[in-house]
Amino acid sequence: EVTKNVAFATADGTVLEFHVLDTELKFADVLPTDWWFAPVTSASKAGLMNGYADTKLFGSSDQLTRGQVACVLFNMAGASVNETELEFNEVEGYLTGFSDVDGKAYYGKAISWAKQAGVVNGYGDGTFRPDTNVTREEFAAMLANFAKKYNSFVDVDADKVLGEFSDGASVSDWAEEVVAWAVDSEIMGNGGFIAPTAQITRAEAAAMVVNSDLAL
Repeated sequence: EVTKNVAFATADGTVLEFHVLDTELKFADVLPTDWWFAPVTSASKAGLMNGYADTKLFGSSDQLTRGQVACVLFNMAGASVNETELEFNEVEGYLTGFSDVDGKAYYGKAISWAKQAGVVNGYGDGTFRPDTNVTREEFAAMLANFAKKYNSFVDVDADKVLGEFSDGASVSDWAEEVVAWAVDSEIMGNGGFIAPTAQITRAEAAAMVVNSDLAL
């Protein structure tokens, strides 16, 4: 947490800023000068998102994958997850029913739960595609599924909400309801744009998760 900021101008007019922290930086790529410092720090402290194993990196600018989304939502569900209902065996790990998911991988347990809870769906060919990147509107849809699962979703006037943004018309037809909900809930669009089809970064996902206040 940043406890004090000090800024002063040098003789040539250059402004220097110093940031004083009350704790050691947890991630080497999450600095006080980054816009994502606060949301990533909050998401990390709350146990909603983690950095890369055995590193000091969060991967702020890296793109979020479907497997990672399952982990985030699993963490958000917290105490509401009934892990005794998840199928597991020593050979395959967590059983997800998806042909392309390694049940022993870091996302195996989370994807097993996500399917059971209905918050992240697979594809018609029986795959989950855990390493596929996620767009901003897709992530909004997954958060909406989570909200619907736990009775926190409220319908809004999509045409009215999206009409207030210059890129509102670029939202995919299937995503209009969920993106409008996310915008109205101040989960996304706070910077004046939606960029619905852009692939979401891990830092942007952290901001949306924190903004949503959906964690149980």
